[in-house]
Amino acid sequence: MEIRGHVAIPTKSLDRNGAVPQSSVGTGLLKELLLIKSTEEHGYFLAITELKSIGNGEFEDESGDVLFSVAFHCRTILPVNGEIMLGVVHKIHRREVFLRCGPMKYIYLLAQKMPNFYYAQ
Repeated sequence: MEIRGHVAIPTKSLDRNGAVPQSSVGTGLLKELLLIKSTEEHGYFLAITELKSIGNGEFEDESGDVLFSVAFHCRTILPVNGEIMLGVVHKIHRREVFLRCGPMKYIYLLAQKMPNFYYAQ
């Protein structure tokens, strides 16, 4: 999926000519996505597959960073109601089970949703 956003690059990343290396924009973009992790619209961010375009930078007075508009392709996962997903059991309790599936660390599954579930100590 193609996503458009903004990336703030510290001025110390600029080269002698005042240009920003594409690798700095890619690194900044990865850091931003690690902080965000997921959005309601796109789901969980898994990987950037292509950096499509980098806009002209605009200097921000408050932070001293250069802000670039970017367009990129990104692999995402967005779980939806009724979808069958494979997960790994992480914790088992009397009335619930916690699973892990891809980037989702804690998926809560209530025992009432599992007709053949019983808790044995």
